[in-house]
Amino acid sequence: MVEFLAPEGHGVLEVGPGDGALTTLLQEAGARRVIAVELDPAWGLRLGARTGRGTQLVIGDCMALSLGHLQGGARVTGNLPYGVATAFLEKLLDECKTTVRAAFLVQREVAARMTAAPGDSDYGALSVMVQTRTQPRALGTIAARDFRPRPKVDGGMVGLEITPAKDSWHELKSVVRAAFHYRRKTIANSLGRAWGRPLAQEVLAAAEIDPGARAQHLAVEELERLQVAYAARRTVERGDGE
Repeated sequence: MVEFLAPEGHGVLEVGPGDGALTTLLQEAGARRVIAVELDPAWGLRLGARTGRGTQLVIGDCMALSLGHLQGGARVTGNLPYGVATAFLEKLLDECKTTVRAAFLVQREVAARMTAAPGDSDYGALSVMVQTRTQPRALGTIAARDFRPRPKVDGGMVGLEITPAKDSWHELKSVVRAAFHYRRKTIANSLGRAWGRPLAQEVLAAAEIDPGARAQHLAVEELERLQVAYAARRTVERGDGE
């Protein structure tokens, strides 16, 4: 993870530093400054006694952070708990306004979802949202036995080079969620339940997507095309276009 981040000379936001194993490596790799955000005050006290002058410890919830202030070239990293990983990743994608390099340790299943390809059993809405903004890179796994305290599952490490969102980002998220809401149904049925069958059929035809396909088999580019067609149809409905 540290090799992927290449933190030398850069500011780093670290989420969930725990006892500071990663924090120390970031410092040794030449990070200009590490802001370590730890929810557990007990872990924070231990870490505060070990960190160097280049580290600022914050006791608080990572979900309360404002990530829109991240500077270009910033690094974001951390060991994300299972219950927070997906929400924090989405928060980062929503709020990040510049190019950011990130590397996270997450539950192995979450890492698989982030890096899954169309047609894989793990491919879903999270896969598309992540891959719309970056090309995720699997960096390896860590066995559950190597954690303290020991979790029930193995961990997976993923590296991301996140690019700024397009204006259509939030609408794309809405379309992707509608497409994957009923994973076992065809894309026509899934979107039909969300938008109504006539609109779903019209948008699928405009996007040149087979209505009998399932979202799990659609590439990121196809889902982006679906969002463009949906946005165009909505514009017509509002009377803003022809």
